[in-house]
Amino acid sequence: FDAVAVLTDRVKAAAPVTDEELADKQLLRNVLLETSDEEVNVLAWKCLGYSFVDGAWDSGAVFPKWRERYPTPPDLLGMTRQYSKAYDEPTLRAVQALQRSTATEYKTALKDNLRPLGWTGYKMEGLTPNMTRRAQVTQWLMYYRDELHNVSLEELQRRKEERRRKEEQEGNELPTGTSKTGVL
Repeated sequence: FDAVAVLTDRVKAAAPVTDEELADKQLLRNVLLETSDEEVNVLAWKCLGYSFVDGAWDSGAVFPKWRERYPTPPDLLGMTRQYSKAYDEPTLRAVQALQRSTATEYKTALKDNLRPLGWTGYKMEGLTPNMTRRAQVTQWLMYYRDELHNVSLEELQRRKEERRRKEEQEGNELPTGTSKTGVL
């Protein structure tokens, strides 16, 4: 996957993430399929810390665990719509990693934030991997917006350690959404 080759708007890719891009009304457009796969991917990449500089993606500010696993931005949606295991495996694994890093309390973020705007969810009939992944990425973007955006790495690490201690005290054994599965 070539994250540079898919770009049609290099100016937007190079701009920092804005509050407007993370607003519920804009995120609703992601799940309603009113934004392109490129727009959703680029927003997620920028939120993960990738920056587009001099015609290339730089990972210097990417969350440490994520950067280790993904030194270049991965396709999170399956932009080619080719879902064979051999072709789609990297995309599937990347979006699963992103979803695992979403804090447990954000697992219902789509319903909580988008239902008041009229979104009723997807119907099983006609559901595609791309739609599911858009929902997963959008859910992570809500988590990012509320918990990670404009917070220093040091503060995030402090919060993670605090959360880990609380999880230990409570005996929390959830498989995802815990301090063990974050992007830090």
